[in-house]
Amino acid sequence: MNDAEIKAKADEIARLCLVKWEIKDDDVRILKFKEELPHFIREFDDSSMPMIENLLHRFDYFSHENVNKRLVELYTKISAKYDLDPILTAYSTVKSATGRINSSNDYVSEFGFLNHISKNYIFTDVDTEAGRDEWIYFDTVVLIDDICGSGDTLKSFLKDRYDIFKDKRVIYVVICAMSKAITKIEEFASIKGFNVVVECSVKFDKAIEDSELKCRKNEFIRLSEDLDIYGHDILGHRHAESLVAYYNNTPNNTLGVFRKVTSKNHAIFPRDDDAKINIEEMKKASEKRKRNNYNNRMVSYSE
Repeated sequence: MNDAEIKAKADEIARLCLVKWEIKDDDVRILKFKEELPHFIREFDDSSMPMIENLLHRFDYFSHENVNKRLVELYTKISAKYDLDPILTAYSTVKSATGRINSSNDYVSEFGFLNHISKNYIFTDVDTEAGRDEWIYFDTVVLIDDICGSGDTLKSFLKDRYDIFKDKRVIYVVICAMSKAITKIEEFASIKGFNVVVECSVKFDKAIEDSELKCRKNEFIRLSEDLDIYGHDILGHRHAESLVAYYNNTPNNTLGVFRKVTSKNHAIFPRDDDAKINIEEMKKASEKRKRNNYNNRMVSYSE
């Protein structure tokens, strides 16, 4: 395609996507999407573009406003469906294995605020709360997150805390969930003796494996590798094959071409991989700070 054709194609795709995503006002990520889309399209030839268009038309983006609307809807749904008693229900996060904050922390805060839930019933760390006397009286724990991509994160979280959750009804509330992840969690709960249900606003099948593109899966993998996207980044974490991004980030479950920035790939919804802690860099910075502090003390003494 020439430049004019690429621009026309990008404008049409953007128009259709924004209607589907119910975008009223462009946020930072939508502006980035519009900016990168022509460059993104340019990466694909005439034979691969129909496959990419197919994926783009099924892609979902959730603005902050849209997420908040769904968090309220989900609370209304579970309150009625499970007859939640407000004084016997705790709300918490799916704690990161590293102990650092994650999307679950963002969403549980929004969930509590939007639904007027007392902060006394919202816990950022169930490991700490479980040691307190009131924990034994909670009969339901609502865990809140953005997406259930593979189900493995929740499985590990519950498995490591069997004594905490064994006598609780656990409601896993997410904006999006992959169908196979829900099945995996249900099977896990049945085998391990947990009382767990997944409640989501939107349920997805795998983008390639469970669609008409299944026969082109190997082609998609080769195409991704040509763009310097490799390993689990190609099909998403645990091969989830998600097609989703949020106002605050893009899950690592999403297909790599849409989120992984490389020298060859203009990702339209790049994942914000926060800077990782580098021990060597910390060591050098600490030593430099000590030298500067020492030199500053010497200057003050000489004065």
